[in-house]
Amino acid sequence: MATQSVSIAAAVADAPGRFDEDFVSRTPFFAAVPSLPGTAPLVPTAQQVEYSRRLVSVNDSSIKWFGVVLPSAVGPTIASAVPHIFFTPTPHQHPAEDYDYDAFRGGWGTLWDDYTDRIGGLVSASGVNQILVIPFYKNVQARNLGSFLANWQDVVSAVVTAAVNDINPYYLAGAYSFDSIVSASFSNGIGVHQGFHNGAVGAKAMTSVLFDLDGQAQTGGSNWHPAKGIFYLNKPAPRGTNPEGPNWYVGGRWGLFDQVQPHTSRYSHHACSQFLLFHGLWQFSRSHPN
Repeated sequence: MATQSVSIAAAVADAPGRFDEDFVSRTPFFAAVPSLPGTAPLVPTAQQVEYSRRLVSVNDSSIKWFGVVLPSAVGPTIASAVPHIFFTPTPHQHPAEDYDYDAFRGGWGTLWDDYTDRIGGLVSASGVNQILVIPFYKNVQARNLGSFLANWQDVVSAVVTAAVNDINPYYLAGAYSFDSIVSASFSNGIGVHQGFHNGAVGAKAMTSVLFDLDGQAQTGGSNWHPAKGIFYLNKPAPRGTNPEGPNWYVGGRWGLFDQVQPHTSRYSHHACSQFLLFHGLWQFSRSHPN
């Protein structure tokens, strides 16, 4: 079991802006699971969820800031919950810039709100026994996450312990520990994801499943296909076959989602993170999938 090092100290910080933190109720949209296979239009569905989220800072780590989302249903079972480590695209795309990182101001607060809400909502809706942990890395760290690759287990234990104890001090008796993880990334976050999976001490062995939400759409594309991966691609299904092994082809099927989420770009690759992680978690990360 991963245990918390005494050298790592984590603390809950004030949430950016005026974003609610406790027992947030949301109704995220996602693709209905039966509509993913084949090439027919994706069917949008929604589910009301509730979660609590925290912004957590940590010392003695190259990555200082983390978003933690605890689905309300997971709270009482947090001792057995698995960390879901999610890697966002390069922060400046949001935009969030390195000169604002230490104070976590500027675009960083919006980045925190967007991904804790969007990905946290999908993790909550899927019903998995997971707690979402989002490392907010600097742009300059995209090619090398630094000391986090060595001490990530202690850091994740510390930030989850701090967040959960702030949400409800009765959920944990001592520090949070874990012996397996789920990981995921969207767009060019796949580069950071790959660096973590291959370079973080023990990460590859501890990974039960990982999800690539359209990393091939980034500039230059990605051919990373680790053995435990499930891959979503914004491309038409070749030869009408979907899925094809671990590859799920979802390109050109966003029309119905434009009606319920008009702020997305039509047929946007952005929808891969907005609507598809639910499918992966439901199918490949539940204890007893339907």
